[in-house]
Amino acid sequence: MTAAQKIAVAKRREMVLLRLKEEMQLNVDQVSPHGGTTTTGGSVRKAFEDPEKLADILGLEVEMVKNFATILEILNLKENINTEELQKLCHETYRIYVNNYWWYLMPATVHKI
Repeated sequence: MTAAQKIAVAKRREMVLLRLKEEMQLNVDQVSPHGGTTTTGGSVRKAFEDPEKLADILGLEVEMVKNFATILEILNLKENINTEELQKLCHETYRIYVNNYWWYLMPATVHKI
């Protein structure tokens, strides 16, 4: 990245973190005084409670964020799931990702799901 691109990325990151804090009361991606970061399972669950707002803040496709929220919810279920339907949802989510964000490599944890 060029110096100008690095500055733009840093500004965008700060804007996203500020909006998450102000609009969703989420303090994420900060060093935690207890070790690690403030991004926890609880903060992720809270973020996905309002996928439309999260998509707006992050600048992502709403349908993809909704799908991620549904996938995470399904993975946390204790009862049996319809794996064929889950596979369809994952493939649709992947399609949205590749069509819109081809320029950004899919994170390994997302790819594993």
